[in-house]
Amino acid sequence: MKPLNKFIWIKQEEAAHYGGIIDPRSGDDKRAERAKVLAVGDEVTKVKKGDTIVFKSYNLFVIELNKKEFCFVTEEEVIATD
Repeated sequence: MKPLNKFIWIKQEEAAHYGGIIDPRSGDDKRAERAKVLAVGDEVTKVKKGDTIVFKSYNLFVIELNKKEFCFVTEEEVIATD
């Protein structure tokens, strides 16, 4: 599968959460998670296949095809690379 534009195809790590982010404007508890990058879209410039990323999990796109889940984030949701 090849992501388009600024989308990044990821495989989430088993650990539930990497850390927490609190948005003081809304009071919502936001979670950050770690994942392995499987593929990147043509417009992604700061992340490459094989990187481990920390991303904002509340903006995760999950698609189910043939009983398999495919997870995508945009480059803007990436907080850090490892």
